[in-house]
Amino acid sequence: MKRTALITAILLLTGFTAAQTSSQIEIDVKNTEPTPLQTSEYADIWLEVKNVGDADAENVEVRFTENYPFSVVRGDRKNWSIGELIPGEEYQIHLEARVDSNAVQSNDSLDFWVQQGGFGSTEKVPVEVRSDRNVLEVQSVDFPDKAAPGSTNQMQLGLNNPTSGQLKNIQISLDLSEDLPMATSESSTKNIVNIEAGESESINYTLNIDESAENSVYKLPIDIEFENEAGTQFNQATTTGVNVGGEPSLEPALNTDTTLKDGSTEELTFRLVNRGHGSADFVSMQLEETDNIEVIGSDEVYIGSMDSDDFQTASFRVNVNAETESVDIDTLEMPVKLEYTDSEGEQSETQTLEAQLYTQQELQQYGIASGSNIIPVIVVVVLLAAGGIYYWRRKKKKE
Repeated sequence: MKRTALITAILLLTGFTAAQTSSQIEIDVKNTEPTPLQTSEYADIWLEVKNVGDADAENVEVRFTENYPFSVVRGDRKNWSIGELIPGEEYQIHLEARVDSNAVQSNDSLDFWVQQGGFGSTEKVPVEVRSDRNVLEVQSVDFPDKAAPGSTNQMQLGLNNPTSGQLKNIQISLDLSEDLPMATSESSTKNIVNIEAGESESINYTLNIDESAENSVYKLPIDIEFENEAGTQFNQATTTGVNVGGEPSLEPALNTDTTLKDGSTEELTFRLVNRGHGSADFVSMQLEETDNIEVIGSDEVYIGSMDSDDFQTASFRVNVNAETESVDIDTLEMPVKLEYTDSEGEQSETQTLEAQLYTQQELQQYGIASGSNIIPVIVVVVLLAAGGIYYWRRKKKKE
């Protein structure tokens, strides 16, 4: 009985001692070229394989298991048979790996399968990856295609975190210099506490466009500052375009001193004003004939370019005829066709103007026609002439 107890004690002591002595393999990065690793580039990576345990590690083998964004070109080495490593012993290995072109800036890891004896485990070796691409993406800009001078518009910026880690302390600023004809109704700097990996956030600005702003596309700089999970600070700059301008609005009108009489031949002068915020090029005006209007000569006048608030005139010679049953003789309709080119391409529109049509009796009654009192004038002239002749003859006889 005592012998059995002694054997048991020896076995327990042996097992306890074995449990306290074991090998442990660690892999650390000693140097990389470039530093840090860059997307779309090949990297030379020198690593140290070390037995940090207190027992010999036998039949040690290390294999690089390709994990995104790292890969090994076919034919390059990714297996190392090291053999035995005594406690504290180190072994240097060299890995040539490619960093994927779509990788984003992040703290990543190289994965190795480490096997000793009949046991194996995965060792993750941390490395830093840098990218020339923006880490925090301005994914979308929601703003009107055109912002008219003097208008107020909402701009929404959509921000996306494409990395595998959290981005925090995010500050977004619109660089509104004196050269830009716009300003915000609030602070030009917005803050976001954090954006989780793969998530998106949006911020809004209210942009006021100056009334005197010229039609143009302006580059609006956007400055972004933020930190990654490790506390590393980043600065990024991008731009968005703000198209200031608008569509032209051409308004024709008949001169107010125009008097139309049935059966007469008139010179009609039209005024054309561009009341819109956009310019119109290659403008032409055509007076279309109707049952009541016959255009004498050319029915089209070329005007040219018209900027915002420009004023031009066009004249047409016409015969007026209201002696048809289908027309209200009190009002004359005049279809005016406008053709021009704006930022959207060629445009064509027809606007119908109306003018009061007068009879000869109405012209005389209202004193509109210059010839409405012509007979009395003629009578007076004749009487004066007769009187003058009579006076001259009488004087001649006396002499």
